[in-house]
Formats: sequence, structure tokens, C-alpha cells
Amino acid sequence: MVERPYVALLSIVYIFSGSRMGFGALRLWKARRFQKEFPKYEYQKLRWIDAGITNSHLAIQIDALWQGLAYISSLAMPAFVIAVNSGGQLHLLEVIGLLFWLAAFGMES
Repeated sequence: MVERPYVALLSIVYIFSGSRMGFGALRLWKARRFQKEFPKYEYQKLRWIDAGITNSHLAIQIDALWQGLAYISSLAMPAFVIAVNSGGQLHLLEVIGLLFWLAAFGMES
């Protein structure tokens, strides 16, 4: 018997979200959407030119690293919170986090 069933719930949420993004990336790859620059980076390049930044390749890498750091820290936080909860019940913070995730998922979809 699972001692903390909400750990399984969190795992399902992570797997669902990650699979959804992974399948979306595969769909874009199949449609050959990766052959050209994404519109957000085309726009960002124009902003960098206006700001005097000439090395857009480096700026894109830095931007991607910052986004990755933000995603990793925010996506890992629920797992950290649940991992340190040694009690047998969900903590209020965990319930609030799951509700935020559901709301964000609903708004994004």
C-alpha cells in the first residue's frame, strides 16, 4: 500500500505535463516548424538591435538559459515541498499548489 498517495498524484501531474509538452514538440518537429526561427525570437532580435546588442546568437542562448533556470526552479518546487513532507497528509501549501497548477493548466489550455 502506498504510504503517501499524493506523491503518486504529483507524479501523474508531472508526467502529464511533460508528455504534453514533449508530444507538442514532436508535432512541431514533424511539421518542420523548427526549420525557421520562432516569431518570439524574431521580435526579440529587433528589440536587441534597438538596444545595441549585436551578438544575437549569444543573447538567444542567455535568454534560453534564464528561461530554463526559471522553469527548473518553479517546476521543481512542488516536488521539493512534497519530498520534505514526512507527514501522512497533504499540507495546505501542497493543496494550494495543486489548485494553482489546475488553474494555470486551465487558463493555458
